[in-house]
Amino acid sequence: TTAAACRPTSTNTTGSTISGSVGTNLSYATIQEAGSGIYGPNKRPITPKNGGYLTFRLGLLMPDKFARASAYNPPPAYAIWPYPAAPVNGDPAFTEPGITTKIVENGLNLPYEIVAGDTDEEVPISGVRHQVDRFDALGNPYRFYEHPVANHTARSMADEWGQTRDWLDNYALDPNPAEVRYKRYPIMDLPQLRYHFDGAYWVDDLAVRSHDQPASAGPNEFGMVDATTYGLGKRRPATAPESFLYPGPPFPATVKGRKPVPGAVLPRGNAFDAAFTNLAYAGFDLGRMGVSPSEPIHAQLRGDGPITLWLSGPFPRVSARLDGRAVSAVHTRHGLRLPDLAVTAGAAHQLEIAPAAP
Repeated sequence: TTAAACRPTSTNTTGSTISGSVGTNLSYATIQEAGSGIYGPNKRPITPKNGGYLTFRLGLLMPDKFARASAYNPPPAYAIWPYPAAPVNGDPAFTEPGITTKIVENGLNLPYEIVAGDTDEEVPISGVRHQVDRFDALGNPYRFYEHPVANHTARSMADEWGQTRDWLDNYALDPNPAEVRYKRYPIMDLPQLRYHFDGAYWVDDLAVRSHDQPASAGPNEFGMVDATTYGLGKRRPATAPESFLYPGPPFPATVKGRKPVPGAVLPRGNAFDAAFTNLAYAGFDLGRMGVSPSEPIHAQLRGDGPITLWLSGPFPRVSARLDGRAVSAVHTRHGLRLPDLAVTAGAAHQLEIAPAAP
């Protein structure tokens, strides 16, 4: 999928046309279809067509739609951002919603290649470095090519993409990773187009406790979940630092990043852990987590206030206990709702769900 931040349309690798005006006209249907020809449904990359910003925005809002990402000359905000100064753009209403540094947490399972030049006259390198620092601090997989001498159009004029071809080639999307980390900002929703960015992979329907509507939420109001399933027997995501000098082509660059490495194998069990920040509601797809609703389920929960959980799956009649005390468990059409669980800050709470005795 190619993404154009400042073009009304762009063309993807299958020849389909994608509307790309800051992502506001880009439909989920097009994203779902993009890459289904050359790459296949689980090998879909995203890279810019004169729009590195949109590679950040789309990839981090919808990380489960892409296998890998490559962002060239990418401003981390829909603006000129000479960090540490504030972003500056022509539409102040989109300044805060357009800052993708807020949601770098969502790139836990989406490796990014980031390419920028120190002499770029349109995208200040300080803003790009700020974004890279956030990727690094979170341990996300990424590789940053910093060209000491390259202006905004140097790479496109040279027309040499070998290292990006290798970065994007032959990597498959894992639709059900062992760990999911997703940060929701209501101000990033596009309600006029019915776009509601509230989860990825097997996490969905996140609702921010303080304010979940874009019209009432403040610029720094967010909710976040970091959840791990033990039902798949997979490895935890892990990275290791890397650095080297890239001689070209087309230009030399200093390179640093964090490469994906095999993480610890998680012990298999009918269980999951989840940490919540300022969330009132969260939904988990147990089938995709490898967790059976017909067997006893154990979950360790951390958070900072009451939360309602919805667990999808064909549950039998069950009993539920939080820290040994019975809690409400409401059967719904497609799963089980556990309303207002008392998850308090600073404690690890134990949730047990078991088939009820005959």
